[in-house]
This record gives sequence, C-alpha cells and structure tokens, in this order.
Amino acid sequence: MVGPTQRGAAAVRRADALFDELARIEPVTRPVAKMAAALRLRGLRLPDALVVAAGIELDADAVWTTDARWRRFDKRVRVIA
Repeated sequence: MVGPTQRGAAAVRRADALFDELARIEPVTRPVAKMAAALRLRGLRLPDALVVAAGIELDADAVWTTDARWRRFDKRVRVIA
C-alpha cells in the first residue's frame, strides 16, 4: 500500500477495491504465530513471515508477493512482477 498511499486517496481506494476482490484478512492465531517464528529462524522478516505462515496454516492455494526471496520458504509462493 506504500505506492498507492504515495499517489493519493484515489489510488488507495482502487488498491483497496482490488484487495477486497483478491484477498482476505485472517487473524494471527497461535499456529500462525508458531509457523511465523519458525520462518523467522530461517531468515524471513516478521511481517513477511506472518504472511507466508498464514498461507501455510490456512493451506492457501497461493501466497502472492513481489519479493522473489519468499520462494525458498514455501511452494505456495507466487511472485508477480
């Protein structure tokens, strides 16, 4: 959301609408937190570890990112350019 925020309120609204269509927000449960801790030990930063951990624990079809480094943490990671 950094990019849209830099561009202004209209860009944030468009990004929010796209996010609402493509993603869902889940709570950080104890299993997600434990998985995130394990990912942190492997070198993933906490915010990123929480995202990947949620995908793992929820058995997501895919975890989308623009960060190619995430690929080494789980097979669900899909990198978009």
